[in-house]
Amino acid sequence: MPLSTWAALAFFLVAVAATGALAGREAFRTFRAFGRVGRALDARMSGLEDSLDELTRRLDTLPAKTERVSVELERLARSRAQLSLLLERFADVRRTVTGLRAGAFPK
Repeated sequence: MPLSTWAALAFFLVAVAATGALAGREAFRTFRAFGRVGRALDARMSGLEDSLDELTRRLDTLPAKTERVSVELERLARSRAQLSLLLERFADVRRTVTGLRAGAFPK
């Protein structure tokens, strides 16, 4: 075989080896990037699981809190009714006092 054939074969083998090395390097970089993404996703999933646990805990206490709010709203309604009654009676007293004062001190 002539020397040019051996040179072409050597060039071909170097080109194939270099291409394989570059492809291997890129595959390794891609593999490491997927690893980083996987670790980041694991951390996010752990955070989501913690949030879900907290949400579940809060949802478990919701019926008791709802009952407490209902009781407090009923109490507020009674207090508002008492306030309304007191304001009406105060207005009556004010009208009476104003009427007495107007009668006792004519202008």
